[in-house]
Formats: sequence, structure tokens, C-alpha cells
Amino acid sequence: MESQLGQPEPHGWKDRAGAMSIEEILVRYTRGYTPYYHPPADSVLWDRKEVRALIPLTAETVARASRLSRTIRPRYAIRQNEAVETVLACLSDERVKPRTWVRGPVLTLYQILDEHGFLRTFEAMENGRVAGAVLAIDLPGVLIIESMFNLAPNASKQCVCQAIQDYHERGYVFIDVENQHHALHPLARLGEKIFPMAEYLRLLRETVGRFAGGCGMEKREQLRLVLASFT
Repeated sequence: MESQLGQPEPHGWKDRAGAMSIEEILVRYTRGYTPYYHPPADSVLWDRKEVRALIPLTAETVARASRLSRTIRPRYAIRQNEAVETVLACLSDERVKPRTWVRGPVLTLYQILDEHGFLRTFEAMENGRVAGAVLAIDLPGVLIIESMFNLAPNASKQCVCQAIQDYHERGYVFIDVENQHHALHPLARLGEKIFPMAEYLRLLRETVGRFAGGCGMEKREQLRLVLASFT
């Protein structure tokens, strides 16, 4: 599989999303890469930082999320994957997300993930409309939050709180928020911890490997190829 994927460039892979298989996309995520839009080549640039920020899904984290959620006004109804197209459209709109990197090939990449059941959107609904949302990648035992937006106050914050509670109940180990946040940021206040990349990769692969057996047959086969690339 390594020969099919190629070696990473100094700053990551550059790919055309439409030509990528779901297995190739998952391999990049499980090697700690994050997709960004690369305008010069109209391609996906996969970048990897030296550290990664995680929120452990412990009872203490759930309690923090519950307390934070109770302070949010107005209250929103949180849904999952009921408005994926709307969420992607908002994330690709610079009026909603200035300097957005959810463009062209990155948008295609998310559509591929959605088609194969690895994309999660958490939508905060108000009067039947999306007031804000969180977009995440759902790997076995791990939820990777990639982007979010607000069209109304605190909407994405309530989505994160709901995701913590829901995925703790499902037995997930951690939520990956990718980048480190300042001390007063809501994600930091929810219990964000910083891991060196090598330790993060060990934890990620251990968790994905442990939880992959609980997936459906098609996902298990896709993940089998991914897990084989770890060696």
C-alpha cells in the first residue's frame, strides 16, 4: 500500500481529491495529516504539525461540557448529519468562514468521506434553520473535529458539548481538536491536552485498531488496509 500512496513530501502530500480512494484518505488521517486547500495546484495539501490537541472523553470532560452547555443561550436543537450539504456550503462560503480552506478538492474529499460514512456534522437548529455547526471525521474510537461555524451566538459551542456527551456514551476515547488553543478558548476549558506527534500517532493507531472490529463489514475492510499500512 505504501507504494500506491507514495512517500510524503517535506510538508505533506498534495492530492487531487477526486482521484483518491477512501483508503488513501483514511491513511493520511491515521498518519496525523490534516487537509488544506492548495490554490496553486488546485489540490489538497496534507499538513502535519509537531503536536496535536486532544480532549479525553472522561466523566470529568462530560461534566465540564454539561456545565458549559447549561450556560448557552439561546438553546439550540442539535442534530447529526441531517444537513450535511448545508454545512459544507456554509464552510465553503467566505461570508461565513473568511479565508476558508474548504474549497474545491477539499470539499470533494469531505463528500467522499460522507459517502463512506466517515463524515459527521453536528447542526445547531433554530426555527428549522442551521444556526451553526461542527464538521468532524469519525474514526473508530476517535472523533476528529476539523471545522465549525456560527450563524448565531454559541451555536457551534453547543454542538461541541453535545458531541462530547454523545461520543462518551458511545465509548469513544477522545475528541481530536487538532490545533492547540489559548487558555480561555472553550476547547481548552473543556480539558484539551497537548500530545507530541509521535505519542499522538501511537494513541490514534492503538484506538482505531481496538475499535475497528465493531464497524460494519465494508468499513472493516477499508480499515483493514489502513491498519496494514501502520506496519
